[in-house]
Amino acid sequence: MSDIILPNGYVFKTKQHISKVEDLLSTHTLTDGYKIDAKNLMYVIDNNSFDWGIYTLSNITSGVRFGIEGAAKGITSMSSSEDGISLIECIGTDLLISDLDISATGAGSEAIKMIGTSNEAIDLLNVSFSGSTAMGTLESLRQGFWTIGFAFGALSGFLLKGANWGGFRITSSRFINLSGALLKGDVGFSIGNIRSDVNIDVLAGQSAFAFDYDMILEDEGYQLENGRYSGDGNMVAPFTLGSGADTVETWKSRKAFFKGNKGNIAKNTKIGGYWSCTTEVLTPLTLNTSTKILGTTTYGFMQHLKSVGNNAFAHSTTKEESYAIDGSIVLEGTQSKDITLTIRKYDDSTATYSDLASFTRRIAGVAGPIDVATFRPFFPFVMLDENDRIELWITNITDSSDVTMLLGSNLALTAI
Repeated sequence: MSDIILPNGYVFKTKQHISKVEDLLSTHTLTDGYKIDAKNLMYVIDNNSFDWGIYTLSNITSGVRFGIEGAAKGITSMSSSEDGISLIECIGTDLLISDLDISATGAGSEAIKMIGTSNEAIDLLNVSFSGSTAMGTLESLRQGFWTIGFAFGALSGFLLKGANWGGFRITSSRFINLSGALLKGDVGFSIGNIRSDVNIDVLAGQSAFAFDYDMILEDEGYQLENGRYSGDGNMVAPFTLGSGADTVETWKSRKAFFKGNKGNIAKNTKIGGYWSCTTEVLTPLTLNTSTKILGTTTYGFMQHLKSVGNNAFAHSTTKEESYAIDGSIVLEGTQSKDITLTIRKYDDSTATYSDLASFTRRIAGVAGPIDVATFRPFFPFVMLDENDRIELWITNITDSSDVTMLLGSNLALTAI
């Protein structure tokens, strides 16, 4: 037992070293059958293979804060094969587990159960799970953090429950052949952000992460970067429609920001999109009056962008984004007339337009019946907030003759 002696002589017990369950039974009480009632201690496991037998550790009665510590996850292990138990049960307080391998292989059992009041956190440092272990159920916490984690052949990861979590981060960790999701949101679960850079092999029919659109509260809060995802399963479960989801392809959603991921099932967010003219429509013009170019435009590869009518991109997340603009526009009109094409930004917060760049060309006669001017509308950098738009407008600076945007004309926005 490690002690801290206060100035008034009071001895505060901070750690208890244990090598077998009997070390706890001699100093702790039992509650609710075979639950050992935890004390306000860090339990240090000195036995390389600590078997809990029929017992579990719980603070459900005492309500104290406790933690568990080993020497290292490759050296110290704690295990149970008892059916239908939560090996570690933590109610209403934070939980820290470090340098330990945990195994709970009984039918219907789980390694960790936590129930909080939305103020608690779980911290796992250098912790692994072995055997057919369900890692556990975490309900109504503030946040979770797990670094240097590992599991091979675990039954499932953590099931997350409760609303308005702050976040969960898993970093510098490796997982192989999980039979269920590493992190999965239960019905009614919601969280600000999920962040991870895991290296994980996913079995067929499974997803490494399983959340729905409404569960992620922040735009780009589903942040999976620089991980490696391989196997026969899925990197992430698809979002469902009917709940406001902008796409079933999770990595394309406004809620997702996946970047730098590798592996045969990896997905990455590629912010941007394009439109192409698929139906020609005459744009009526008046001398020296700027008019939005008409024509049916079909959109593709849209990520964090949306269409708002023809010839208009709108940024669709609350996170400001920088874009480069490029395209190819061919306009048919009256020979020898000068026309000016303008890239315009609509600022949704002020309901005003600003001109980003203008290009003037003369409509030239070519072989055959068509007189055209060809433009490359390019602008290297523009910042867009939610619902800001990019549009193309045209001005005839010679007379009031009209123009038509031809099929195949296109414009693209690419995040930079």
